[in-house]
Amino acid sequence: MKESPYNNRLNFYYGQVDYLQQHLSAPARADIDKTIELLGDVKFLPIPLKVAIEGITVSIDALRKKINNPNQIFDGCLHRFVSLHIELSEQYQKNNFKNFMILEVKPSERIWQLFVRIGNAANNYSDELKEFLGAYFLLRLDGNQTVRKDLPAILFKFSNGGRDALRDSEWMALEILLVKVRRDFSENVSSPIFDQEQSFEELVAQKLRNKLEYADDKAKQGALDYKTLSIPVFCSMAAKLRSECEVGNNSSAKILLASFIGIPFKHIDKLPLLRPESEDWGIVFDPVEGVIKFDLDLVLPNGAKGNGNAYIRSSTILVKPLPEFLRVYLNAKLSRSIEYPRNIGELLGNGIDSEYSYEKVAKFINSVARVAIQFCDTDPYLAGLIANDFRILPKSKGYYKQTTRKDLWNASAQFFQQIGWGDPAPQANGLNFGSQAVISDDAIRSLFERLAIDIQNKPSNNANISRVLSFHNKFTTYVGCLSVFSLVLRGSKKLPIYVDAVSQGQSYILVNDKNVHGKASLQPVTINRVLRDQFSLYILHCQSLFKRLKTLNNIDRNFIKALHGIVSNEHVPLLITTEQPFGISTANLIKNLGENLVGNFGRHYWETNFSQHGITSRESAAHLRHQSASNFNWDHGSDLILSDLNERIGKAQVDKLISLDIRAVAGLSGRFMK
Repeated sequence: MKESPYNNRLNFYYGQVDYLQQHLSAPARADIDKTIELLGDVKFLPIPLKVAIEGITVSIDALRKKINNPNQIFDGCLHRFVSLHIELSEQYQKNNFKNFMILEVKPSERIWQLFVRIGNAANNYSDELKEFLGAYFLLRLDGNQTVRKDLPAILFKFSNGGRDALRDSEWMALEILLVKVRRDFSENVSSPIFDQEQSFEELVAQKLRNKLEYADDKAKQGALDYKTLSIPVFCSMAAKLRSECEVGNNSSAKILLASFIGIPFKHIDKLPLLRPESEDWGIVFDPVEGVIKFDLDLVLPNGAKGNGNAYIRSSTILVKPLPEFLRVYLNAKLSRSIEYPRNIGELLGNGIDSEYSYEKVAKFINSVARVAIQFCDTDPYLAGLIANDFRILPKSKGYYKQTTRKDLWNASAQFFQQIGWGDPAPQANGLNFGSQAVISDDAIRSLFERLAIDIQNKPSNNANISRVLSFHNKFTTYVGCLSVFSLVLRGSKKLPIYVDAVSQGQSYILVNDKNVHGKASLQPVTINRVLRDQFSLYILHCQSLFKRLKTLNNIDRNFIKALHGIVSNEHVPLLITTEQPFGISTANLIKNLGENLVGNFGRHYWETNFSQHGITSRESAAHLRHQSASNFNWDHGSDLILSDLNERIGKAQVDKLISLDIRAVAGLSGRFMK
């Protein structure tokens, strides 16, 4: 038998997969695409796809006995993968593809390794492992049920050591897989697994969430890699797509549209057009204004909401422009339509007829946000919005930040012009989008003004103790509010501010108020000049208060002890009240303010306002302590310089505080500081 030309180990992915894509049936090609999309790319991995698909098929079949009366969806899925395995076996027999042995793989690729193990020697592994693997694959395929991101690692541990190798919580995670799969794949339960059974909104939500949840390190860092085009190739293709579109090439117009949706090109025909009677939609193209309208709840659900007039109005609907040349082209097509089209397929004709390979189009779509960042110096957050590529952003960025249309249009104009697409469509008026819990400047000014008035009348030297202690509690509320606001602190049992960490005029404080990355969770947070002055005045105030109280007998001894720790510069909480002598908490502080405030009001405010003061998304993420495991703020490869960050964040905050008339206020000792 003739040796296949596709056995080069370094070109294994392109040789094997590209060859199979040309010789398999359309359903088999679609299932190969979906499997790779869900389990991860196999470039440079010597994965024998035939064996891996056999492992998937065996695992799904093993799951049958765990499901009471499997439904048609389960049977259809099993049938499709049996058929796929048969087709692959025929192609492997014809071409003599080598089954390379898999040696060492990264944790993110272990799920492939497990399916290959099952495919090679199913009898050597327990039915339980096959059932768990089948459940994991079906739930990933389904997309309706969330699954833990660390399940491949848990399954790998289970394959090597069985139940004894797992913690109780890990074993519980595997059992939950079976519960979910029984619920979704028993008779009389339907579930939209395959693309043709999904609405376009469901398809977009599933694909974008999968990309977000299973992004590799390069994608999270916004770096170019083998899954993207180089910058020169991207710019050349972008220019060519525009030229082809302007002379009437519908396929080029579709590729351009797909690059703003962030999904595979083959699905773009389903993109709905906004119609006069349209009411309930998640994503639409508005051909008149030349914009994509996308409900961020599809990929970033459960956004924060503030109640009342104190918050800036915003929407979850992202409205972003297409290039003007594309708007003009699509409008011309619309004007010649006899009936108003429901989707892009009806507007431009269904089907794909492009000179570009599927792989090159996928790389082009995958490159948009990264080229915007690397070549056009676009803010990463805005680049992600332009391309619907949310992998670049910490999820919390979408939760806290509110963006104006002007900012997005300006970023789009910069990107479009630098890659040769000209101007964006005219700006569409409307609400900001993103967080609905961003407090307004007027509300912040009013809050601090009221707190300052509460402590304007200081108790005299002859005032009774209850009056002095009441003043102290109100003064602590002011300082606590300024601290939470400036340091963008999360809700915690105690404010993580200790006397010895701020008493010497330090420019930053180390905070760990969300321990999700081990030691990397402890991060520096800038202390701006106003807050430094306020800390100094608070310590002076505590010294005066301690002198008044230390000889009295009817004062709570815990409170006196806490005050002594403050004046002695010990490692004790700085902010205390008579009710909370061991340190105040954010939750109680917000409650005592008597305002209708969301707990993280400072985080929403600064995440949104920093950009107006020239602070980049990267710098803002560092101050808010947003990071991912692939892109830590302060690891050895960080591009941040702490002294520079402190200076820039500090200046931005002080400029804003001054504009809001917020300043350091004296307590029992000292005076107002400018």
